[in-house]
Amino acid sequence: ISGYACILILIRMELFDRVLLEWWANMTGRSVSSLVSFLLEQAILEALRNGDVPERAVDCMNQLLGAREETLAEEWQEQLALTQQSGLL
Repeated sequence: ISGYACILILIRMELFDRVLLEWWANMTGRSVSSLVSFLLEQAILEALRNGDVPERAVDCMNQLLGAREETLAEEWQEQLALTQQSGLL
């Protein structure tokens, strides 16, 4: 989550919530944006565990991750071939 997005979130929050987040971040040695990112991640993980996320959204995410893994594997194979050709391996 970008700093800009965090600012927009904070603007809409009640004063109590902002103060709570500021103190929480301060006491844990984080920036407010880092804390908000952490809390968002935890909320998403909880929603996944509880089955609150639409199954199609999870399927799309898994497809995207699979495609990224394939791309990385291809790039790794190319780098390995270049390294072997140059005699470094």
